Amino acid sequence: PYIWCIDTIKTFIESNKIPITLHENIREKHISHHFIDELYDIWVKSWEDFHFKLPGGESSFEAQKRFVEAVKDVSSTHQGKTIAIITHGDILGLFLNYIDSINHMEKAEKMRNPDILRVVHRESRFLWDRDFRAQGLDNIATHRDQIPLDK
Repeated sequence: PYIWCIDTIKTFIESNKIPITLHENIREKHISHHFIDELYDIWVKSWEDFHFKLPGGESSFEAQKRFVEAVKDVSSTHQGKTIAIITHGDILGLFLNYIDSINHMEKAEKMRNPDILRVVHRESRFLWDRDFRAQGLDNIATHRDQIPLDK
């Protein structure tokens, strides 16, 4: 439901006349109500301890549980259909960790911006198709370490 997330996909869905439905629980992890100077350190700590959270924020465990339940809900109401879940940031890494706990912080850190992943929901399980490559994405995707950070 965040503006920057909707703006990411808006042109595509409008030009292809694809309906969009906002789901309140398909959103990023809420870290804090305040600006955080050392966000990377907080991010690392939240991967090391899934129950760590700042006051008023969500833990990785809470965010992962909320997101997974929302994706299960959407998947079950669209059985046999192809759907797209659009999100930004850490929640996708937490979702992949739910699918297979081998997907930890190091995997999340290597995700590209943007990235497109294929996940199949079958028999109450999510399966990540690790061999899937979206055509043309390699030409525009960047890795986290390629994104300049203003200090």
